[in-house]
Amino acid sequence: MLTRAPACSSSSICSKGNVLNFSKIHVPESVNFRVIGFHHPYCSIKGLADCFQGESPVDDNAFIGFGCYWMGRVGILLEFCGEESLSPKIVNRQRATMLSRIDNSEFWSNGGLLYLHILSPHPPGISNNESLDSAYSENVADAASIVLKLSERLNYKFPTGFQLFISTDHPLRPNVWCGTQRYVGKCDVRKSFISTSVPLISISNGVADICQIKTNADIFQCVGRKSGV
Repeated sequence: MLTRAPACSSSSICSKGNVLNFSKIHVPESVNFRVIGFHHPYCSIKGLADCFQGESPVDDNAFIGFGCYWMGRVGILLEFCGEESLSPKIVNRQRATMLSRIDNSEFWSNGGLLYLHILSPHPPGISNNESLDSAYSENVADAASIVLKLSERLNYKFPTGFQLFISTDHPLRPNVWCGTQRYVGKCDVRKSFISTSVPLISISNGVADICQIKTNADIFQCVGRKSGV
């Protein structure tokens, strides 16, 4: 069963009584840890070399858009809420901002750790797709292209060793998107897109001290060991 972890304070997210307070996370400055993300209060982490907190792409006005989105989920329609809260135009602008921040990060010259939270392959599609299936298919291809470009640049910039972890916070959720005006009546998706699991992928250029990753917990242990946290 999927469990939401919404923000419950300016620095925390909560789920089933568990609280993750980012302000209580301290990273040694020597780690050179950078974050580029959105939605969660990552920038509350102490000791970061740099942090970019992008706006939520739910709407041009993030607070109104977020409220309209969740009110719509429970069947409450407000007059001032637009017909569509997640449009390709808004999402594409958010994606472009995040990718630009990644491209220009000082990580590429200084190394260290870089955590990215990108809205991909999350719907809607890059183009004005007519169906959820075509939108997600387009987004999966785009996400693969992003990962390929990152891995190639990592290999070029750090030929003596890097490790890239790819994961996601939830699979495609047709039950959510079928209720939106964009995909109502056009939300049938191929079987390969239906899953209760999320990917966990590790890419490296084969140096000896690469961590063997089998579970999410292994990622945290690996990062902690390499950073001395």
